[in-house]
Amino acid sequence: MRIAESIKRKQLKVPIYLTSVGVVCFLAMAWLYQNNVLAGLDETVIGWIALIRRNWLTWVFRAITLLGSVTFIVTADLVITAVGIRKKCKGRDILIFNLVNISGVIMMQVLKMIFGRERPPRPWLGTADGFSFPSGHSLMTTLFYGFILVMVVRRGKVWPWRKRLIAVLVCLPVLVGLSRVYLGVHYASDVLAGWVAGVAWVGVGMGVRQLSVGSEQSYQ
Repeated sequence: MRIAESIKRKQLKVPIYLTSVGVVCFLAMAWLYQNNVLAGLDETVIGWIALIRRNWLTWVFRAITLLGSVTFIVTADLVITAVGIRKKCKGRDILIFNLVNISGVIMMQVLKMIFGRERPPRPWLGTADGFSFPSGHSLMTTLFYGFILVMVVRRGKVWPWRKRLIAVLVCLPVLVGLSRVYLGVHYASDVLAGWVAGVAWVGVGMGVRQLSVGSEQSYQ
């Protein structure tokens, strides 16, 4: 009973839900991959992609995939941090935002090493290196844009373009993930696994933030 009251008081229901759903879905994806259940899905999606490829669409997805690159995310992270410091935003939120992203990169690399899945056969329409499962672009964009989305929603402040910003933050991880499959550098199952792993880590970040807020309030 005390645990339930503590969870409710510190607003941990959503973080726990996101983390639990993300972890369960990722474990399911990992099991399906290890048992070669996803091969049919991956091959089917590759066939669909081959039918819709067009030169102009390739250029569009090449541009979109840059929004999930390590270079772009690190740069955007530094810019957001600098702006946050200049605007005198709460140091706690800036710190957690950076820790979530850094730990996300580490988690991504560890997972790739554990599964060691080779990428789809060439030719590719984009660039990539390292192992394939889970998709790093999908994981990091879900984590990066997802945590920003959480901060925007949690502020509760209504301003012009807020709804459009929320829609963009939701769509970006989806589009970046689709771009990786379209460009041939990832299987569909890699992207799905990256998305759910990112959701799980967003939940962890939300939980850490709520716990820090609760601790801060308890000392006041």
